[in-house]
Amino acid sequence: MKKDQFLKSFNNKEITSGINKAFNNACELIDEAMILENNEKVTRAFTLYQLGLEEFGKSIGLFFLLLDRFYDREINYLTYYNDFFRNHIAKTSEVLKSTEDYLKLIEIMSGYNMNEFINTFKENSISPKKVNTLKNNSLYVDFDSNGFFSPSIKITKGMVTNINSQCIIIKRTFTFLGNLSENKIKIIEDYLRIKHSSNNNTIIN
Repeated sequence: MKKDQFLKSFNNKEITSGINKAFNNACELIDEAMILENNEKVTRAFTLYQLGLEEFGKSIGLFFLLLDRFYDREINYLTYYNDFFRNHIAKTSEVLKSTEDYLKLIEIMSGYNMNEFINTFKENSISPKKVNTLKNNSLYVDFDSNGFFSPSIKITKGMVTNINSQCIIIKRTFTFLGNLSENKIKIIEDYLRIKHSSNNNTIIN
């Protein structure tokens, strides 16, 4: 059986477990990145921060998979598997987009002005394709028209400071993904089904 079929066979409890584990693994990667950063190992710190972002993207992707199940939408499990387990750029793209969307949602629901967080997040954002290239540069010796270069040449302290700020905002925005339980999922499911039913074709995404 292929991995996308394993994903399809998992019940919601197992998907929830995946959400928790991916989120908590992202937090561990970020904690370890901070240790490296505090010890002036900024190049490898960047690597771990970016890997943490990707794991956040995986956790969010699995959460969206649950939402699709709650709405009885048609699901392409191969696409989910490819996007959130194999495609580094897709995972980064999803977490950046989702964080900005959820910050705006928090602002609407709470009435709290989130402009400072949103603007900080936007200012520190790097395109998913570029940040994936930088992640590779932070690990491997490479070359360009001027010759070979070491990872430390491409990664600056400023880059690490920016991605650190992003990770902290993402972690705070999606903290609920780190301790989802079967009961909490049931509450979310019931809420979404009722809201979807009352709003006819309105879909929360």
